[in-house]
Amino acid sequence: MKIETKFNIGDEVWYMYGGRAFKSKLEEFTLRHDCAGVKIIYKVLKPTHTNCASQTIYVNDAFPTKQALLESL
Repeated sequence: MKIETKFNIGDEVWYMYGGRAFKSKLEEFTLRHDCAGVKIIYKVLKPTHTNCASQTIYVNDAFPTKQALLESL
């Protein structure tokens, strides 16, 4: 089986957390399989200048640019 991901480890992505947009690097990813299919979950490093810890986000909630994130809202 070959699985291709939207992003690679070390890539910077934009995502929403607590109503705010953050940019952070991908630290790791996890694959989860259920009856709906395979889900890719990313763990991002703690954003600089914040008090929040590392976050986990679904692949559909990660964006390559801030503009792409804003357009998704």
